[in-house]
Amino acid sequence: MAAGSRRAGCSQYKSQIPKLRVVSRCGCGCPTVDFAIGLGCKKGYSQIVADMEGTSPEGVRVGVIVHIRQDEISEMEIYSITGESKGFSLPKPTSLVPIGGW
Repeated sequence: MAAGSRRAGCSQYKSQIPKLRVVSRCGCGCPTVDFAIGLGCKKGYSQIVADMEGTSPEGVRVGVIVHIRQDEISEMEIYSITGESKGFSLPKPTSLVPIGGW
């Protein structure tokens, strides 16, 4: 994540990253994924810990939101800012900039 791209306190989740495994993907064709650590993914209310925008390799402007649930990283939501539903992949991390000036 680029400097200034995260909300206060999100660094506490960094140690979870190597433990994450993808347990589901969005059915619409976007690259959104749900994560789990251990046996099951967390359910319920989510909190946003990072909100970025960037450009996919296909040239689509995308937003990237990282959610936590029950103190675990649970989802990385990737969506087209322009409304395209298919035909784009993950942006390069170096293309990401914070949304809202974080």
